[in-house]
Amino acid sequence: MTTEMTTTTETAQPKKSYFSIFFGFLLFLMILVSYVAVFWLWQQQASQTETLNSMVKQSLEGYEGDSQQSLAVAKQADERTVELQAKTLLLEEKITQTIEQQTEMQSLLGKMHEAKAENMISEVEKLVNLADQQLKFSGNIKSAMLALEAADIPLAQSGAPEFIDIREALGNDLQALKEFPAVDMAALSNQLESLMQLTDALPLLQDQNGMSDHENVVAEVEPEGKQTIQENLWETFQQFIMVEKIDSTAEPLVNVEQKFYLKQNIKLRLLTARIALLQRNAAVFNQDLGMVKLWLQQYYDLAHPNAEKALALIDNLQATELGVSLPSLQGSLDAIAQYQVNKEISQ
Repeated sequence: MTTEMTTTTETAQPKKSYFSIFFGFLLFLMILVSYVAVFWLWQQQASQTETLNSMVKQSLEGYEGDSQQSLAVAKQADERTVELQAKTLLLEEKITQTIEQQTEMQSLLGKMHEAKAENMISEVEKLVNLADQQLKFSGNIKSAMLALEAADIPLAQSGAPEFIDIREALGNDLQALKEFPAVDMAALSNQLESLMQLTDALPLLQDQNGMSDHENVVAEVEPEGKQTIQENLWETFQQFIMVEKIDSTAEPLVNVEQKFYLKQNIKLRLLTARIALLQRNAAVFNQDLGMVKLWLQQYYDLAHPNAEKALALIDNLQATELGVSLPSLQGSLDAIAQYQVNKEISQ
């Protein structure tokens, strides 16, 4: 039994030796493979590392190039920024100058507008005063209406609301003049002129009834030798005898100097009548014409054709209705004055 066990042990030892050798060889192979694998991995890792380094280097070079380009672009951007800032400052200065110029222009335009408005109102006031003078001194309604219409034209063209009150006052005064009854002042003035010419050429009553100046001169220069004794006696007797008709009034005698003043007084009365006509002063107008008529009837030969014409003209002129007073333009003048006062207060 012991021999069997020994045989078994000897048989098992070689098997164990082979196994150990195989296991050792296998372990060696494994180690060798591991080293080879590790070396291969190291090579791969080194290759990848070198590739990565190369890529990183290329990337860094690219980044460096890009960085330089970025720096150049940034530098250019900075330069452009500086230029833009300079241009911005210039633009701001120009804008400031433009704003100042615009403000000055607006101020100048405002002053020009104010000056234009003042000149316009001044012209309108002159035209209204002219129309008022035409009414007061000449009674010329047509000229006054034309002046008011001319005053309203620039106000209407401007269209400014500040002129509404003035235009309304002008319209009211213009309408009052249109509705006023028309009197032909020119025709009446011509009639007064004709009357003045007629009265200036009329003969005095004493010139028609008495001896003319030429006949008196002839009688004075006639030689006394041609008269007979009877004629001289008769003339001497006539100086002592006066025959007077007492049932009629005697014509007033006017000497040469009084005749001149009479004619001048008639002219003066007719001139004052013309002024009263222009002023529509009916009382003075009729009074002057009445005095002229009285003097004509008292001192002049009424049988003369021009005397009849003169009296007919006086009657015609006295029949004219002048008692209606002319419209006043005070409304327009007050509106202009109120505008000027408001303008001064606003300034």
